[in-house]
Amino acid sequence: MRRHIGFTLAVLAVCATAHATGVNLTAHVGDGSGLSAVTVNPGCTLDYTITADTTDSLHMGLALIGFDVSFDGGDMVIAPEPISGAMTAFVVPDGITNPMGFGGTPIAPLVCSDATGNCTGLVLGDACGATGTCGLGPVELVQVGGGQNTILNGQTGCTVDTDCPGTTCTIDADCTAAGATCVQGKCSYGACVGLVCEAVASFPTGLVTTMIGMPGAPVDIVSGEVTVPAGTADGVYMLRIKNVFGNVIRAGETGIPFWAVDQIVTTGTGSGTTTNLAITVDSTASCPGPGTAPVALSWKSIGQHGPGCTFNPACGGAEYGLDIPAAPATTFSESRSTGVNKIVVTYDQDVNLNSASILVTGCNVDGTAAVTSGITMSVIAGATPDQAVMQFVPSLPGNNPQIGETPVKYEITLDGVTSLIGAVASGPETRTITAIFGDANSVPITVNNGDLGFVRSARDIILARPAGMQVVDPNSATGMFEIRADINNDNTVSNGDLGLVRVARDSITQPSGLCP
Repeated sequence: MRRHIGFTLAVLAVCATAHATGVNLTAHVGDGSGLSAVTVNPGCTLDYTITADTTDSLHMGLALIGFDVSFDGGDMVIAPEPISGAMTAFVVPDGITNPMGFGGTPIAPLVCSDATGNCTGLVLGDACGATGTCGLGPVELVQVGGGQNTILNGQTGCTVDTDCPGTTCTIDADCTAAGATCVQGKCSYGACVGLVCEAVASFPTGLVTTMIGMPGAPVDIVSGEVTVPAGTADGVYMLRIKNVFGNVIRAGETGIPFWAVDQIVTTGTGSGTTTNLAITVDSTASCPGPGTAPVALSWKSIGQHGPGCTFNPACGGAEYGLDIPAAPATTFSESRSTGVNKIVVTYDQDVNLNSASILVTGCNVDGTAAVTSGITMSVIAGATPDQAVMQFVPSLPGNNPQIGETPVKYEITLDGVTSLIGAVASGPETRTITAIFGDANSVPITVNNGDLGFVRSARDIILARPAGMQVVDPNSATGMFEIRADINNDNTVSNGDLGLVRVARDSITQPSGLCP
C-alpha cells in the first residue's frame, strides 16, 4: 500500500506530461568510491549516498523528488537533511517535505512470515499465506526527499491584492483563515506588498533552482547510514530504493506566474533505472571506515567581469577566479574593483560547509581591527558539489577608494568542513588575502610603478589581438595575467585600468605585509 504523507503544495503546478522523462537513481557506498556493492562484517555501520539524474534534457531540472528506502537486513534510521548544495532548495523552509522532514518517515511495514502470502488488507497478527501471520518487518524510510517552491509562495509577482494566491470566495465567511477577508472574489491570505505577494504559508518560501539532476550530471539527493545488526547471517542484503515519484520543471518556464512542472514517469518507456546497493555480509570481513577526509585542492577569489561591473560584484558578468596560495601568507592581494566578494574552495570530493565552519578576521593599515558590521556572509551552492563557497554582501571592506576605503588584510579560516558521510577535513586551513585596490602584480603588497608596468603590458597584449578580440581571455596562456590587470572588471585591459592604478599609487602609501 502506498503511503502518502506530505508534499501537498509541491505538486500543485503539475500538468499533463508532454514527454516521458524518467529519473535514474543509484545507491552508492558513501566513501566516495561510487560503488554499488560492498562487503562488511556483522555489526558494521555503513554510509550510503543516493544520487539522481534524469533520462532526457527536455526540461529544466528536478522540481520534486522522493522515494522510499529499505534494507533487507535491518532497520533504517532517518537520514540527515542536506545543509549545502542544490538540495537545500528542497528542504523546509525553502522547500517542502513530508512532516518528518527531508530524511524520511520511519515506518515498520506489515510482512507475512509465510513467503507465499502477503498482508494486504490485513492487520498485525492476522493469518496470511498457508501457515504465516502478519508481523512487523524492518523499519523503512518513507518519502525521503522534497520539493521546490514551484508555486512561488512568497515570491509571486503582483500589482494588486487579488493577483496573489488565495481561496475563491463570495463573502468574508468563506475565508476561514483568522483575519482573512473576501476581496474581489479572493480571500486575502496574501497581500501585494512591494510588487511581491506575501507568503500564504510558512513554507515553502525559497527561490527555485533550475537544471538540477540533468542527464549525465547526477545530484546527491541524500546521504545516510545503515547498520548491519550483530549476528546477521552471511549473505547478500539489499538497500533498496522504491516507490519513486517526482516532477521536472517544464522546458521554457520563466517562473511567471509560477513554474509549471510535469510528473516523471516511473514505469515503462523512459522511466529510467534504479540501482540498489548490494551489501554482502561476511563474518570474516572488516567494517569500512568513514571514508577519506576531504582535501582542499584550490582556493580562489572570484570576481565578475563585464560591462558595468566596476565596484559592482552583482553585475551579472562572467566569473573569473584568482588562485590564493597557501604560503607565504603575504603574496596574494585582491586588486579588482569588486573586491573580496566570493571565495570558492574546491576539494577532492563532495563536501558540506556551514557558516559555523568559517572564521574571518581583518586588520587595517594601522593595526586596528577591520569593521565588518553590515556585511552578510552566506554559504551558497557551488557550481559542483565538491566546492565550498563563501559569499560576502557587500564585499569585504578595503577595495573601494570611491568611499575612502584603505587596504585591509584578511585571514579566512575553514575548520570543520566534512565529506557527505561525515569525514572531517584536517584543519583548520587558513588563507590570507589583502584587499588593496590597484595592486595588479601582488608583489610586493602595495601599489607602485611595478603595477603600472604590469597593467600596461597586459593592455598591449590585448590590443595586439585582431579586432573584436580585445577582451580578457581566462583560457589563454596569459589569462590570469589579464584578469589581475582588469582592475575595473569591465572585461578588458585599457587605459582606464592604467588610470585607476595611477590614482591608487598616488593615494595609497602602505608597506607590504600590513599588520601582524
